This record gives sequence, C-alpha cells and structure tokens, in this order.
Amino acid sequence: MRTVGSLVAALFLSAPAVAQRVGIDVKDYLFSITIPDSGSAIRGHTSLYFERGVPADSVLTLDLVGMTVDSVLLLGAPHEPSRRFTYDGRMLRIPVQATYALGLNVVIWYHGSPQDGLIIGLNARGRRVAFADNWPERARFWLPVVDHPSDKATAVFSIEAPSTWRVIANGAPASAPRDVRGWIEAHPIPAYTMVIGGGEFTVSKHRPVINDGDTIPIEVWTYAEDSAFADSVPFRRATEIVEVMQRLIGALPLREARARAVVHEIRRHGEFERHFLRRETVRRAENGRGGRAA
Repeated sequence: MRTVGSLVAALFLSAPAVAQRVGIDVKDYLFSITIPDSGSAIRGHTSLYFERGVPADSVLTLDLVGMTVDSVLLLGAPHEPSRRFTYDGRMLRIPVQATYALGLNVVIWYHGSPQDGLIIGLNARGRRVAFADNWPERARFWLPVVDHPSDKATAVFSIEAPSTWRVIANGAPASAPRDVRGWIEAHPIPAYTMVIGGGEFTVSKHRPVINDGDTIPIEVWTYAEDSAFADSVPFRRATEIVEVMQRLIGALPLREARARAVVHEIRRHGEFERHFLRRETVRRAENGRGGRAA
C-alpha cells in the first residue's frame, strides 16, 4: 500500500532527474498502442515534439522501464542514424546536437509486457480488459515520457484493440480506422493523467452540462451487467452533482473533453482489486490549480 510518506519521498527523489532535463520541453505526444487479443505484450509507437531553450548539445531523456526499444528516429536531423540512442532499461537517452533545429520530432518504436502502469487481465466476469493507472510516476512502465507531475504536454492516443472493445482515453474522441480508437487531449496534462481503459463496455448518456454555450457530455462506462445499477444508484444524479460543484467551486474546466466515470474490477496477482478511474477529476483539479482549462 502506498502511504502519503512514500509518495512525498518519491516526488522529492525524482526532482533531480527532472532538473537534469532543464532546457528541453516536450510539448506534444502521439501514442500508438496495440493491445493483443491474448497475453500482455504490447507494441508501441510514440511520436513526440520537443523544444530546446538554447542551441547547445543536449540529450532528450525519457522515462521508460522494462521495455524493448526497437528503433528511434530523430526527424529533421541531417544524416541522423535511427540507432543513435542509449537505453538502460529505465531511461531512454537521445543525443541532440547544437546545430539541429530548436524544435524537433522524435519517433520511438518499442514493445514488451508492462510491469506496471498498464494493467491487462481478466475482470470479475472473466472478460479481458486493460486499464492504465499511472499515479504518481508509473506511466514510464508503458509509455516513453517525461514522467513527473510537473511536466505537461498534449496527448493523442491511437489504440488498436480487439474489435469487440470500446476504448476510452483523455480528451475527445477522434476518427480512426477500423479497430483503432483515437482520442485527442488538446490541453497540456501531466503523464500520470495520460490514461486509457479498454474492454466490452456499455455506455449510457446522461443529461449534458451546459456552460455558456459549451455542451459537456456526461457518460457512464460500465460492464453490461452493471449498467442498470450504475445508472440508477451511484451515477443517477451525475449531472446534478457536476452542476452543484460548479455552483460551489466554479465552472467545470472542460470544453472539447467529456466527463466520464468508469467502474472496473480486474484480476491482478491472483486477487480482485477494485479501481475507480477518477482521472478526469484529478485532471480538473490539477489544471484548476494551474489556471488552465482542461
């Protein structure tokens, strides 16, 4: 069990690693993830855009734990071999020469079975599901990112999953080819809130919230067997709850994004663990402190 003390210690101990990355700022991530029909091994393809503060030799350092990095391509760098990187199983380091442009794109291909962060297994009904739980610094177990709560970027997810699945992620849904689910979060968020959930969900729509002409959909994603209970008991007044909180605290800082609740139960380490995805709530709180709309 993670205690408050261990959490605070983890945040302080990670500060030096973040300090070493001063001068490089990742602005945008595009994550393409393939979740297989069986097993836990995923294939990932991440494109990211970063900027440097000064034109000096530097190193783009990304957190990535326990995966296999197949290749790295630094776009816009003349005669840059795709194999020019180092990876020690915990950090991916990509050298950037001073003569390169201040803003560059990097593409990373990798694969492996996540040790944490992205949990793939069976739910209480015996059906296969996948859920991300990145808090506080566990995105690194399945995504190559700057994995610290202070570092924010936009995020696009392109998820290839079994055809019977629905997949949810940050932001608003985007059009994608068959068996690929796309989501776009256009506002900068920290890596711990860059999450997905996938499985055979039933989605029910509640009355939306209207904010100065903006319509915020309220949806409840559950397993089919739990849908009636979820709509009639815990989330029966979901819209009203959001409206009351807006009157007490302030307008819900969402525009394109949707407010969602997903209840799931998966089998992990031979036992059932109940999780409640509150990532939209965490993201709203985080962005509220920063004064940004989510």
